[in-house]
Amino acid sequence: MNERIQILEGPPGAEEWQTLLQAMPRASIYHSPEFVRTLRVAEIPLHLFQARREGMLCGLAVIIEDKLLPLPLLGSKGFCPADLLVEDEEVERALLRAIDRRLGRRMLYLELFHPEAASHFGDAGFRIDGHRNYILHLEQGYETLRERYSRSMRRNLRKAEDSGLRLRRLRGEEELGRVHELLSATARRVGAPALPRVLLKAVMRELIPQDMARIYLAECPKRERAINVRIELIYKGYVIDWYTGDDPDHRGSQAGPWLVDRILRELCELGCHTFDFGGAGREGQVYGPAEFKRRFGGEQIRVLRRMRVWHPLLLALARRGYKLVEKLSRR
Repeated sequence: MNERIQILEGPPGAEEWQTLLQAMPRASIYHSPEFVRTLRVAEIPLHLFQARREGMLCGLAVIIEDKLLPLPLLGSKGFCPADLLVEDEEVERALLRAIDRRLGRRMLYLELFHPEAASHFGDAGFRIDGHRNYILHLEQGYETLRERYSRSMRRNLRKAEDSGLRLRRLRGEEELGRVHELLSATARRVGAPALPRVLLKAVMRELIPQDMARIYLAECPKRERAINVRIELIYKGYVIDWYTGDDPDHRGSQAGPWLVDRILRELCELGCHTFDFGGAGREGQVYGPAEFKRRFGGEQIRVLRRMRVWHPLLLALARRGYKLVEKLSRR
């Protein structure tokens, strides 16, 4: 190990943390102190590692501990939604060695994501597979953006406009119940992890006041009730379409595409430059939400998932156990 690089656990100082984020083009909201504080308020298990070269902060790892099975050890995975934030390969290797020693004894594997086109470093010791994503470039302006929508998408939007839907943002915590109901029902339908209600509440209290998150609702005029919701994370003009939920009884109103269109228009007016539509499934996978996102005319990019598996046999057993727990919980 290079003795010039020291790895410490815990968050760096506030000023140097912000300096690192400003210096790193790949920094995202997931690396920010505001997002970390939100996770802690929600009591989400979290591990922070900082790298220092000759005393100067040069790398950061924010790792969320995601429980797969109700076990005190080797029942969880480490998840980095935005990869490691490092200056160079030397720093990345030092961070990974420290993470191996610290978390490899308690977790099954570490999972990291990054766009294939982004500069990254060594992949040794990782299992790698490709995923799809869609990016919309907002700096071209809303009118140009809308011209790229598919013909069927423009037709659905005309239908939605005739139904009298209303756009608004979340008013207060008293509406979180309905929002969480929509998010959870959608997560169950597509087989995705649900957003914990405690984290939803923390986002509202910590990120929304700083305009680092917005919760948009499409409201049915007849019932004055939200029928579609999307949560957007905003950081330095980069917007992540984080979570979405809808009421299947109102699919015919086309509230889903209508809400995305209205959000895109508002984000263009706000001066944001990129809309990250989130995952569109693994390469070769038939995944319904991917077609929905494609029809907005964005750029398809390849995202690499890197898995550092610490306990392969136990992971295979855990996956079987997780499927069984999930099956029983749905009864």
